[in-house]
Amino acid sequence: MLPRWRGGCHNLPHMSRAFRKMIRIDNKTEIQDRLRIIAGKDNGMRGRCDRHGLRFSLRLLCTGLTLALSPVAARAATDHDTSIAGQVDLAHWYWGPYNTWSWRHMREVFPSAGITHAPMPQPLPDAPARPATQWRVTDHAGGKAKPLAQVLSRNHVDAFMMMQHGRPVVEWYARADQERVPHLIMSMSKSMVGTLAEILIAAGTIDPERQLTSWLPEMRGTNYDGATLRQALDMQISDRIFESEANGALDYEDSDRAGGWLPPHPDSPRDLHAWLATLHHPHGPPGEHFLYLDQGANVVAWVLERATGRPLSTLLTEKIWMPMGARDDAYYVLDRSHEAYASAGMNATLRDMALFAQMMLHDGRVDGRQVVPDAAIDALYHRADRAVWARDRQGPEITQGFPGFEHGGYRSFWYASGESCHRMAAIGLGAQFMLIDPRNDMTAVVLSATPKSDDDAAALTVDYHVIDQIMAQVGGHPCTPS
Repeated sequence: MLPRWRGGCHNLPHMSRAFRKMIRIDNKTEIQDRLRIIAGKDNGMRGRCDRHGLRFSLRLLCTGLTLALSPVAARAATDHDTSIAGQVDLAHWYWGPYNTWSWRHMREVFPSAGITHAPMPQPLPDAPARPATQWRVTDHAGGKAKPLAQVLSRNHVDAFMMMQHGRPVVEWYARADQERVPHLIMSMSKSMVGTLAEILIAAGTIDPERQLTSWLPEMRGTNYDGATLRQALDMQISDRIFESEANGALDYEDSDRAGGWLPPHPDSPRDLHAWLATLHHPHGPPGEHFLYLDQGANVVAWVLERATGRPLSTLLTEKIWMPMGARDDAYYVLDRSHEAYASAGMNATLRDMALFAQMMLHDGRVDGRQVVPDAAIDALYHRADRAVWARDRQGPEITQGFPGFEHGGYRSFWYASGESCHRMAAIGLGAQFMLIDPRNDMTAVVLSATPKSDDDAAALTVDYHVIDQIMAQVGGHPCTPS
């Protein structure tokens, strides 16, 4: 059984659908009101429960009744999913086999804050003319061609979509009933935070050259004391402890414990902000080296919230999700103090992620509307600091299997290829990937859940190789080593 405070009011839309099937009520608001009364929580908290919110047992009751009484839900839920869901708890959700369920049901495991869809969604064209079953690709250079679905399935992909000229080229789901189910996107969340930051910079709301501690006095004396917002956005903050290969994984483990994703140690900080304030191990001045750390995106999100006085989920709703015309609600997972786990906790559907990628490809515009300002797009596409990667003689290890990224750079939590390809990528744990390619006028989104972290590098290389083959076939321009 999960801790009592897990879950939250953002489970209500899922529960309301369950109750609608059970008692045939069509008014979603009425159902939500009844659930709040049942939970004893009709207290006007604007969609957030406190730690004594909806009980996990109520969720199980709703789920069980739905499976028992709804033929549609019963057909959609496999025996495997039912078995895995019953085993998920705080110590057993992160990796396989549990993440085959948990990464598609994070709001049922952790508290969350909603990112609201557009009142009038921007429609994407229907399924592509060429079905996924007709595509054949190799999973490595020189390999034998295989059905695309086979390669994706072996690579633990849950959903895959590529588009050209604003239309789907291929769209594939491991399970047909998952099209409207948000998926945990892990560190692709950082790229969403970086895009939001660039929007606020372009609007003059925040100054990227201002020191972080001017917003966050709590960070004085830490690695971030003396660093600018730009240096944090570009991952140019050194850390004496976490920069060694042996200790690199500790950054993620410590942030996950602070974020509530792993069971806390007796001396674990109570939440992410408390943990960030303990990072007192700088190593040299900021701005000299690239060091990928999970902590940076959480610091930046804290600045955005402090500067605007608005939660991250609200900022994303107002600045990106609604203006671009998202079809489905997204959400952010929250820590024990109900702050967003900014670096890894966003969840969204494949089609909305594909819409976001299309917007970034088309200079921040959707159907003629400028959502991301030109200045922000210019910063992301053309101002990545390639000199830092060149000085260190390589980029991050995760991109070393991507032809064209050998002489790349990094800007506001986005990876930039070398000038020969002019591609931009967002990457997330579990071999999740978004690729934007202006030369081919194409985008690709991969949502997946590898069973263990050791699988990530190889799985991402396969993702990239598959995407590059399809881009070469459709657009005519593969990305060769720069």
